[in-house]
Amino acid sequence: MNAPIATRSFEKLLFAVVMVAGVSAAQAAHAQTETPEFREREAKRAYAHKEFDRARRLYEELYASDPKPKYLWNLAIVENQSGAFVDALHHFKTYLKSSDASDKDRDDARAYLHELAAKTGHIAVEAPTGTHLVVDGVDNGMETPLDEPLDVRPGQHEIEGRRDGKSKTVAVRAGAGQLVTARLVFDAPAPLAEVLPPAPAVATARAPIAPPPEHREVRTSHGPAKIVTVATIGAAALASFGAGIGFAIAKANAEERLDALRASSGPSACSHEAQPESCTKMNDEVDAIHRNTTFANVFLGAGIGLVLVGGVAWLVWPKTSPSDTPRARVLQIAPVLTPHAAGLTSTVGF
Repeated sequence: MNAPIATRSFEKLLFAVVMVAGVSAAQAAHAQTETPEFREREAKRAYAHKEFDRARRLYEELYASDPKPKYLWNLAIVENQSGAFVDALHHFKTYLKSSDASDKDRDDARAYLHELAAKTGHIAVEAPTGTHLVVDGVDNGMETPLDEPLDVRPGQHEIEGRRDGKSKTVAVRAGAGQLVTARLVFDAPAPLAEVLPPAPAVATARAPIAPPPEHREVRTSHGPAKIVTVATIGAAALASFGAGIGFAIAKANAEERLDALRASSGPSACSHEAQPESCTKMNDEVDAIHRNTTFANVFLGAGIGLVLVGGVAWLVWPKTSPSDTPRARVLQIAPVLTPHAAGLTSTVGF
């Protein structure tokens, strides 16, 4: 009677041990995933697989729990890759204030600031001292005067100022790399918004973020006139070679026919005063040989000349830029063959 009771007690004890071991293992696994090392590995893995949103979230958690400069640097890099240029700009500025950053790291950070300043808009706010600012409906506790212009996404933004129970709002549009000024005048009936020309630099004493000066690269290319002309010359060269080869083949055929006629008529058949019909045919074949030889030489020589002309034209023809808009002049070359002459004609179209 005691055996079944002992068995049930052992089963309960075994079940309790298994449950405790499972819970402990789960807790240990969860604790391992919460370590900074694990999160950093996961963040690097996500960045390598271009999972920028996940990598950004992990670096934000790492920096929030342990504000190390390396976490802030990697967070800014991920934000730049994911298109969050304004956040990346702010974090690189914060990184420059770190005392742990080396000179090389600071130079790299300034290079990123230089690049990001050209991708973001910048708004300088002019308002009475102590004006509370709300940007696009978001209150971040900012008050005038500001240490530096506001960094924003390119586009239109609303700047609201609150002071002494009054509120004024002005809408401004800041393009990429552009500095604009928003003026909040509380004593005037309407706020003023002045858009200044693109500034050569948007910078502070602590972190210069001047966008690079505008530079339009003038790209040269092979214009349509050059391409069409050289292609036409090349086509004419091919046609000349084809015609020359054709006449060379015709010459060879005439020589074969002449040899056959001579073999069938004998060497002295045409020496008599009364010449057989085969002699007339042989004379025709001789004429054909001379004519085809001349034409073959003319067309093959013309083909070689055209190849040389096309090569020289391609090398010395001046390149054109996108701003050049002259009408193309097209050279057209065509072979001419008549029963009494052979050669080439050329025309230039404007």
